Amino acid sequence: MVSSLITSAIGLIIILIAGYVVATGILVTSETVIGAQKEMSAIQSDILNTGITITNTDNETDWVALDVENSGNSVISDLGAIDIYVLEGTTMTRYTNNTPIITPTSINPGYWDPGETLNISTTLNTGPYPKWVKVATPNGITASAYL
Repeated sequence: MVSSLITSAIGLIIILIAGYVVATGILVTSETVIGAQKEMSAIQSDILNTGITITNTDNETDWVALDVENSGNSVISDLGAIDIYVLEGTTMTRYTNNTPIITPTSINPGYWDPGETLNISTTLNTGPYPKWVKVATPNGITASAYL
């Protein structure tokens, strides 16, 4: 009789510990999922509020100059991550933007605020006159123009 009572108590303790482990696992998993959903919502909101427009282009055989306006509602801070794709002849080449100039930049110097224009110029590697250009922001928003 005593042995069955001890066995029952040990079984009950094991069931309680197993339940605690399962409940803890569920809570940790739900917190992780909620954090990921919040982060994705912030990223999606940033993408929806981002917009760019190529307002002016100038090109020669070995360079391209662009004026790109931030026509969205979000500030773009990582200007070094802006990519430029140029169609030269039949070859598409990716150029990274190293030295953009923002005009006017009175609100947040160094950040591309809504309404400001980014002046981008890049030297081309090879090929004849460029035909087409695409500018891509770090969050994937693009604008393109024929030259």
